[in-house]
Amino acid sequence: MNLIPSQWSTPTFICEDMQSFEIGFVQELYMASAPVTLWDGKEHDPHYIELSYHEGILPEGGVKERFRIQTVRMKSTEEIIGFVSLYHGYPEGDSLYLAMMCISGDFQNQGYGQEVMKHFLLEASLLGYSEVRVNVSLRNWAGLRFWNKSGFNYISGIFGDKEFAEGKFADIELINRW
Repeated sequence: MNLIPSQWSTPTFICEDMQSFEIGFVQELYMASAPVTLWDGKEHDPHYIELSYHEGILPEGGVKERFRIQTVRMKSTEEIIGFVSLYHGYPEGDSLYLAMMCISGDFQNQGYGQEVMKHFLLEASLLGYSEVRVNVSLRNWAGLRFWNKSGFNYISGIFGDKEFAEGKFADIELINRW
């Protein structure tokens, strides 16, 4: 199985496998990210990044070797401004599944996420993958717009509560297929 390289780049960023000494900083970035409680009713996991690094975020029956968490670092300053976590070969062998993509609030709405995603999709296609999937809360309107703009135009399913009400939540799985 071809894996996303441990380091790849865009014109502005270097994306590379996260190192253990970066866990604390990336966890802070994750904790400061979007208001997930409004989207799925859950709090940020205070150990999400550490768990991602050591065990991976795996589908049922998944193996750590197919999981990656990578930092997104500015080439000009070497500052970490985000991260991407992904699983190779789920749900099909030619699929990549994005567990999470996060760009720091200070760097949002500047086209950086689109740049990272454009080059990530290029890397995936060069490795022989035919699609990338992502799960998005239906209440995450900015995220839905971002993923749609990034070419995630196929819907594979809607999961969660069946009706809209306070305290009810649902997600949609989007696919970018080429």
